[in-house]
Amino acid sequence: MSKDKCYQLVVLGPVPDQFWTELATEFNNQIQDIGLDPGQDAEILRSSSMRRIDILWDSAPVAIWFGDETMPTQKDKEILEDFQVKRPNPVFPVCESLDVIRNNDTIAAC
Repeated sequence: MSKDKCYQLVVLGPVPDQFWTELATEFNNQIQDIGLDPGQDAEILRSSSMRRIDILWDSAPVAIWFGDETMPTQKDKEILEDFQVKRPNPVFPVCESLDVIRNNDTIAAC
């Protein structure tokens, strides 16, 4: 990963593939709409295929948590903690029902 990325979107949670195609398409469209190149100026990172050091904290990354009743991986929990505690940055929870957020302590922390 290049250190010159302006925008990073980090995808977390137990069901990251739920809306992956739509998310990637819309993210790339939005980056193009502001006159940037999605491949050069922005990237989407999946927690399952990234290292925690890939997150460029100086570029103010944003995370999306795709959740359900399934418990997240330890890696997702650690990255979520990075976003919420160590380097506070936005985490947007996405799920089928608000009950998922209310009934899951890890996600409720979002």
